[in-house]
Parts: sequence; structure tokens; C-alpha cells
Amino acid sequence: MSKPLLNTTPVETTDKEWKESCGKYGEASFTATKLEDDLMHTLKASTFLTYISVDDDDEDSFFLQTVCDDDGDEWYAIYTTVENAQNSSILEDSDFPDRHNVLVEVDYEFLLNELFNTGDDEIYGMVIDPETDAFTLGRDTLSNMGVEENDGVDHHETIGHRVPGNMEFSWLYDEYMEAQGEEEKDKFQSLMEDVVERSCLALMTIVNKSDLVTLPDGTYELKKDASMIIPSLSAEDDEGNELSYFPLFTSNEQIDKWGIKDNVELKEGQVLISECRPFNQHIATFFGAGEYDALLINPFDQAFVIGKEFIKAISGHQEEDETPAA
Repeated sequence: MSKPLLNTTPVETTDKEWKESCGKYGEASFTATKLEDDLMHTLKASTFLTYISVDDDDEDSFFLQTVCDDDGDEWYAIYTTVENAQNSSILEDSDFPDRHNVLVEVDYEFLLNELFNTGDDEIYGMVIDPETDAFTLGRDTLSNMGVEENDGVDHHETIGHRVPGNMEFSWLYDEYMEAQGEEEKDKFQSLMEDVVERSCLALMTIVNKSDLVTLPDGTYELKKDASMIIPSLSAEDDEGNELSYFPLFTSNEQIDKWGIKDNVELKEGQVLISECRPFNQHIATFFGAGEYDALLINPFDQAFVIGKEFIKAISGHQEEDETPAA
């Protein structure tokens, strides 16, 4: 469920930093890391305006208004000033019976929740000031930016925040569990695996404190080839076989359900860290760090299992004793 709206009384936002960052970013390549960081900082720090369509009889029943591009694709319409919002085409085109438009304040995290956490994949992304700058942020761009922001060591407070793949996981898992019939189960299994590939998941590891390098922003980086211990989980399958699982987590709240931060036994000089990494990096660790039978996402909640055969298929991994076909 989305977080509440910030305010139903619009306040003009005149964030010069937003305008400058938006312009520079729009003219540059997406690979410009500094501009990615600037844009993410601006998005997180800004308050935006958007129109919601509210049911006349139920103020809690609303949806965000959209605009269409030349191809007919829908985008959430976001505004940086009251003046821009008042010139919106939404006021001319959106006339629903028994509903009325309200201009409200929202933040970036609310917009992401609406876009990725409601199951509505018909919306292509968000467009900022559509009648003037028309700066677009599509689903893929937003996903990549979220992964980049979370990628690192010990982002305890922000694990999974603003990462669309992580945000989608829980509601999609609920759909997967409610699916009826093998064909529908397979469809949601495929969707779940796609979401995981677009996620930035946390792995809990024990490392030597001397192998952590403090970065200028106060976060950490693990030295290359540093030794680590991965606390794994094991359980019996339906046939009584003991299986070893490689546990990954979509959020800090999911890690807390394990209780490992309070119960882990550390030797002198050791620390417990969370490593948030894109899925493909976890695959490399999965095959390189031990004999695991499967990945286990959120083991103390959804406990979604991704088997070794699927991991091999998407990574192109081959066991050492396998011989590639001629």
C-alpha cells in the first residue's frame, strides 16, 4: 500500500536545483554517473505536485491522473510549480462522473509506490512538467537508478527503498500464491524471476573490519578479494533431503525477521555487514562461495525459492566438470 499523501493543500515548489539537474541530465548520457547521483539527490529532496482523481463519496478512493504521449502511452503527470499544474491539459481532458480532481503534494517515494507497487503496469513512467519541459523517467530508467543508489555495503536504513524490483516483490508474490492452476502459477513464477533480476538484494556476510574502506559519503566498500563468511540456511525438502539455501533480502525489515544482527557470534575483528548488490553479482557469489542448492528470497516471510537450474540458465554458468558442446 502506498504511503499517505504529504498534503492536500498545494504549496508552490521553486527548487532551482531541480531545474538545473533536470536540464543537465536531459542533455547527457545515462552513463554519466555524477549526473545520475545529482538527479537522484534532487528527486529525493523535491516535493512535487500532481492531480489525483477522487471519488465524490470516498476521499480515500483515488488514482493519479495521467497524460498520453504521441503513441498513446500513459505517464503520471508531475509538476514542479503551481503555475505549471494550473496549465495542465488534465484539467481539460479528465472528466469522470462522480469524481473530482485535487492538486496535491507528493514526494518521489510516493510516486514510485504508485508506479511499481500497485500492480498497474500500464503506466510507462512519470513525466515532469509535461506541457513545458516534458522530462520523462521511464520504468527502466527508474529501476536502474534505484539499483545504483542501493548498490553498496551497509545501507541498513535504505535497503530496497526506491528500488522498483524490490518494491514489486511482495505484492507480486501474493499474486503468485493466489494463482490457480499450473499455467497461471508458471506465469507468475516467470514474473517473479524477472522482478528479482531487476532488484538490488541484500546478502548478510561476516567480514574482517580491516577489509572495509570508508568512502567520502560515509558508506563502505569491501576490499577486492576480501574473505567473507556467509551465514546460510538449511531445510529439508518434501523428500527429506537436506538442502542448503543462499539467503537474500529485499529490505531491512526482512533482515530483522531473521534476528541475525542480535544473535550472530563474531570473533575479534569481525563485523556483520549487509551487501546490497544487483542480482547478477549475487549469482557470481552463489557459485563461487559454496555448495548451495538454491537462492531463498526473504526466507522468514515469502520464502521464494529460485533453483540452481534456473540460475545456471540465466547466467550461462557451467560446472567445472561440464564440457561445453563443440
